[in-house]
Amino acid sequence: MKENQQLATHMVQTRRPLYAMRIVLLVLLAIVLTAGSTFGFGWMRYQGNIKRSDVSNLVPSAAATPVDSLAGQALNILVLGSDTRAGASNIDGVGEEGGMRADTTMIVHISADRQRVEVVSIPRDTLVDIPPCTVRTSPNGQETRTMRKQYNAMFNSAFSLGGTYGDIPSAAACSMNTLHELTGLTFHGYVVVDFASFVSTVDALGGIPIYIQERMKDKYAGLDLEPGCRLLHGQSALAFARARKQLGDGSDVSRITRQHKLVSAVFNEALKTNMLTNIPTLMRFLDAATQSLQTSKEIGNISNIVGLANSLSHLNINSVKFWTMPYDPADNRVTPNKTAKYMWEALIKDLPINAEKHGGNGNVRAMPPVEAQQAPSAAPSQGAQPQPAQPEQGNAPSGATQAHPAPQNSASSSETPQPTQTETLSPEELNCTRANAK
Repeated sequence: MKENQQLATHMVQTRRPLYAMRIVLLVLLAIVLTAGSTFGFGWMRYQGNIKRSDVSNLVPSAAATPVDSLAGQALNILVLGSDTRAGASNIDGVGEEGGMRADTTMIVHISADRQRVEVVSIPRDTLVDIPPCTVRTSPNGQETRTMRKQYNAMFNSAFSLGGTYGDIPSAAACSMNTLHELTGLTFHGYVVVDFASFVSTVDALGGIPIYIQERMKDKYAGLDLEPGCRLLHGQSALAFARARKQLGDGSDVSRITRQHKLVSAVFNEALKTNMLTNIPTLMRFLDAATQSLQTSKEIGNISNIVGLANSLSHLNINSVKFWTMPYDPADNRVTPNKTAKYMWEALIKDLPINAEKHGGNGNVRAMPPVEAQQAPSAAPSQGAQPQPAQPEQGNAPSGATQAHPAPQNSASSSETPQPTQTETLSPEELNCTRANAK
């Protein structure tokens, strides 16, 4: 009970992937769509917070700009994709058994200056220790039980453990506690999206244009795509996002790479089109995208979403970077690579992630944040406690190339290692739009 209260107190104080893709869609599209205040008022009408009267014949007025109530704070939002397995097919090879699961986990970091969004995926098969989680056992939430600590368990088991009694907030809280233990990050809220409504959301958008580099065929997923620019509707986008058995190395981490590409393609398409001019499409999207969301109190407040999105409306595709947690293989599981601590350090201090590609499967090796090297006395961003111990220099990751430390006294930015996206859209992908998709 004490841990549950601590979590609740913390959340009040601080106020791609398959299933998480829908909320990322929502966030990224909101970044683009709220460039004008009209969309902000569209959101407000949905929540019913505004009573409107037409006084245009009385006095000229300008639309108010939505205010970011969280301005000046770096935000870490945990996005979880929940699959209850109810009626789901075994297209990812994990079985059809019941139970609450989080097959997709993403940390969405929004910088305090609203200039960057960094999305870090956590492979579901990552081996971690799950701390004791206090969960609700009764519908009214008055009765609780503390689950025992789990050692060397798969990360997605945290959601399942927390949701033992069917309470999604408890499942999300257990996942947040586990990630806090792993990373040292403080989370300002969570979003849980379910598997079932992904198809309707994509269909509400009219499909997603995406460039297919080579033929993709997976009989388990019912996926068969020829190379070229393709328009993926709900079911085909679902198969593209979930398939893994007959694609690449068949692992979850290779699937994450494809899911990042899919979300990037959505954002790129949104940048090229103004959905504000197509109100029916916008309304269908809003209706589908908000049907099955479960969020923490502040994140689910439409006014907060509108204000935050408006403060991010200037971002472009280069401002949103996708990463996968640095990892090492461990049989059919993965473990966090030693350089992952640099990634968490960057997020805690609200600095750009400094990393480089390592192999062709989307894995990275992180390096010490550049600004942290140059200004070690800089104060961490608000809400960033507790911080992990300062990383030791010169330790080579197990089974990996040693991370390169940033220059200590570099006066030239050209001499400083810069953050590198794990997946960058190619010219073919950037030019793949609804107009030329087949």
